[in-house]
Amino acid sequence: MKHNGKTKRISISLGTRCPKQALYLAKALEYHSTELINRLDFALMDYSELMLLSKQYYANILNRRKEDIRKNGTLSKQQITNINNNIQQLNDIIEGGFDDIYELYYLGDKQEDRHTHKSIKSIIDDNNLDFDIGSKEYNQLKSAQKYSLLDNSKEILSYNKKAIDGSLWDNIPHNNGATTHNHKLEYSLSHVIGKYLSETKGTIKPSSYKDKKACLDYITELLGKDYPITKLDGAKARYVKECLIKTPKNRGKLAATKHLTLTKQLNITGLDRFSVATVNKYITYFIALIDWAKNNSYVDKNPFVGMKLNYTKHGKREVFNQRDLNLIFTELDKGKDGLANDDMKYWSTLIFLYTGARRNEIASLTPHDIIQDPASKIWYFNITDEGETKQLKSKAAKRLVPVHSALIERGFLDYVTKVK
Repeated sequence: MKHNGKTKRISISLGTRCPKQALYLAKALEYHSTELINRLDFALMDYSELMLLSKQYYANILNRRKEDIRKNGTLSKQQITNINNNIQQLNDIIEGGFDDIYELYYLGDKQEDRHTHKSIKSIIDDNNLDFDIGSKEYNQLKSAQKYSLLDNSKEILSYNKKAIDGSLWDNIPHNNGATTHNHKLEYSLSHVIGKYLSETKGTIKPSSYKDKKACLDYITELLGKDYPITKLDGAKARYVKECLIKTPKNRGKLAATKHLTLTKQLNITGLDRFSVATVNKYITYFIALIDWAKNNSYVDKNPFVGMKLNYTKHGKREVFNQRDLNLIFTELDKGKDGLANDDMKYWSTLIFLYTGARRNEIASLTPHDIIQDPASKIWYFNITDEGETKQLKSKAAKRLVPVHSALIERGFLDYVTKVK
């Protein structure tokens, strides 16, 4: 890992030559290292990243207040007075070098009870951060909050004024019902899904994007592309789930269904239906879509949350028993004279036992991923997603794993030199 521009590595000996025990220890080390790295990533967030998170949080609040004016009308006189008073108070706080009203008036409330803290906690929770009260990052968010509140208060008064004098609607056409039509188009399923997919494209693999789009196309096929996303409530979400349960498997390929509309496909009997796993996959994509719509102020809640079917996976893989493990260890000790009779079988199995790495991580290793730390002279597996054929389960899976001494004793470094 890098810190202050310098590369830092942590070396930990597993303290055993027993492959089985090494495997258990490596898996435990991997778990705790991942937790530590995740926390370290948060701790190393720079100021600009924190400010972007804060800006987005208050922008969402501002958008909701603007939407409330568009839907329910302009602010009352009392509301305007309260906002003006709040602006004056925020100016006093800023001029006095304070962070909130509690500091301005020397109030002794606990930090956890303050409105300031609750807002900061929302930013932390929404982004799965792990900042403690009083940390540098917490104090930076706290210091920035008063400016965001001041900007929001001024902006909402300006927006309200434009709504009162009519200038807010100057650029919206009024003839032939165009305003209503544009509003409906903006909130239609097809429009929202298109916006969501445009942000998603390029951030995931093409195959994953194709799968996501196919699942989201289902809901527009079922409800209609012009269906308003704001009408997706609990009852409609249950209806979508019930339709998924009745949907024929391979409906786009079967001769009996491929030329029919989805509604007609649902009524055909005698066909295999979507599995529980498939239904839950679709619902997962719907939840992600509505979460995005919620974060972008299209809707207020997500009716698909909690809609997944209960699912118990059958046919679990059998675990190795002691006899199986003894056979593996015995054959490995025979080297190429045993069942592990080629380099791939031999070294990949040993690497798995002594690192606990995932199969795809081991399979994608190259000789250049075996590196030595210049200072400590310790050899490491550099498990990374850098390269066209490499892919990790998550960002946190990128890591350095020490090459176990037992691998070195078996000649692993000689093998690396040979295949280079």
